[in-house]
Amino acid sequence: MAIARTTLTCTICGKSFEIRKECFNRTQADEYIEWATKHIDTCPECYKAAMQSAEDEQIAVYHLPELTGSEKQIKWATSIRRECVVQLDE
Repeated sequence: MAIARTTLTCTICGKSFEIRKECFNRTQADEYIEWATKHIDTCPECYKAAMQSAEDEQIAVYHLPELTGSEKQIKWATSIRRECVVQLDE
């Protein structure tokens, strides 16, 4: 077992972040590092913010009401809402 680990820089906020993945051997780990440096350019926080923004835009298109409840309830309801919006778009 080999671990692919590399440090990348976010193109949005400029922050450095580490990518880590377990691979079967060193060759696969090196290939993953090469792939990651070419394809991953956003830190997890900026990626999450971008996904939230896209989700907010979808909700605005369908004029869905703001969710209320506990943080856990809102998270659960949002995931259900996201699945429904995807089905509607198809």
